[in-house]
Amino acid sequence: MGMKDFYLSQRMDTSTPQGMIFLQMIGGFAEFERKIINERTKSGRIATARKNQYAGGGVPYGYQLLNGKVVKDEQ
Repeated sequence: MGMKDFYLSQRMDTSTPQGMIFLQMIGGFAEFERKIINERTKSGRIATARKNQYAGGGVPYGYQLLNGKVVKDEQ
């Protein structure tokens, strides 16, 4: 169950101080998780690029992906 499902399944009264602090805590944890995922993804792409391997994204026009490497398309 994700945070969205948890939030929707709970009766949270944000008009009370307890409801507001709980909502802020959930938001803080969600932001933290987003930043952690971003750091891991970025460091993985950098490590892949340092090994001269394709790190993802669109292949430039005139090139193709062959065995994990971007090579010029002679056609």
